Amino acid sequence: MQQTFHMTWGDGPVIVSIPHAGCANPAPYANPEDIGRIADVGADMIGGRIARTLDATVIASDVTRLWCDVERWPDDREEMNRVGMGVVYTRNADMQPLYPEGGEPDEREIGRRMAALYQPYHKTLTMAARLKLDTFRNPVLLDVHTYCRTPLPYELHANEPRPTVIIGHNGDTAGLRLATLIAGTLNKNGIDFAVNTVFKGAITPNRVTDPRLACVMVETRRDKALAPAHTIIADAVADAIREYTA
Repeated sequence: MQQTFHMTWGDGPVIVSIPHAGCANPAPYANPEDIGRIADVGADMIGGRIARTLDATVIASDVTRLWCDVERWPDDREEMNRVGMGVVYTRNADMQPLYPEGGEPDEREIGRRMAALYQPYHKTLTMAARLKLDTFRNPVLLDVHTYCRTPLPYELHANEPRPTVIIGHNGDTAGLRLATLIAGTLNKNGIDFAVNTVFKGAITPNRVTDPRLACVMVETRRDKALAPAHTIIADAVADAIREYTA
């Protein structure tokens, strides 16, 4: 089995998680067009720039989310289960089957994929978060994504606003405070944004409940993530995080 994710340690108080930019195709089993259509294109550039600015730790998946999605709940809490896009997808971004009838991954195969990527990814997030909490007063877990200008068929909230940046938080005090700071720096730089619209919330590491860890998601619309404007967005987010962690 090839490498499924990678981690680069940074000495600052920030963890940058990039779960959906990977395009490696285990087996191979999926159509390259399907992989490219659903990948968070440009998220690695934005997340990488933020990480370099803040000397952050980076944790990133290397394989396509069609194979295993580390951001899904592994049980009935996951709303995307109802469209065949839970931890292990059975449909692509166009809601077409990924496997021939009767060929969908069984429990054993789902368990194999979770053991190869999902569980070690979250174990690494948990380890990094605990170390940051032990070292810093206000650590941050930044969840970095990109999304399409035009809604994809699988989206459950496709009728909501699609600004340049969507900020996601889970409603806790630390996440809300950081999300407010990011909103302020984006506004100062003339970047339109919304909070918890098409995509909502932010990843949290398993078995970490310390309220000091601020978990926030930043979704940049793909047409902006691939343009020179992505540096302005990344720098604005980094400025807000620097203010938060000071």
